[in-house]
Amino acid sequence: MPHSIGLDIGGTKIAGAVYDSARREVHKIVQATPVSYDEVIKLCAAIVTQLEQKTGERATVGVGLPGSIDRDAGVVILAGKTPCLV
Repeated sequence: MPHSIGLDIGGTKIAGAVYDSARREVHKIVQATPVSYDEVIKLCAAIVTQLEQKTGERATVGVGLPGSIDRDAGVVILAGKTPCLV
């Protein structure tokens, strides 16, 4: 059964949830948002790893975060309350 993971990156928390093929939430992890860019990336990777371990399989991952993306440059230019992502 294929699973998918959604990450919601915000200024106060990063939430990750894994969903089954019927789009039902199977597991959820919520952690406080770190201050530095490197720590945000490490935490996102750790959440994905933990959720994949809970299901026993690799999953596709979608990421949502506040702000705007410069598609030409491939970077976030406004990140709301998560300035370390800019």
